[in-house]
Amino acid sequence: MYRGSFSIGIEERKNFSQKYKVKFIVNKLTNIAGKTKIMPTKFYNLKKFDVTNNFINYCKPLIGKKFPQTTSII
Repeated sequence: MYRGSFSIGIEERKNFSQKYKVKFIVNKLTNIAGKTKIMPTKFYNLKKFDVTNNFINYCKPLIGKKFPQTTSII
């Protein structure tokens, strides 16, 4: 079906007013290789081994209205 190197990803959400659904897409590695974004250091705290409020504020619009509560098992 697919020849060569490829990756499968999830298409970025564009419309937050509709119910969330996942759309899988296939990418040729030549289109995405070397374009990885590195997480800025202001987004994580190495001493606490956790993300910062800067990261949470960045993610909220990407996630939508409901931000899931999480707990560490460590």
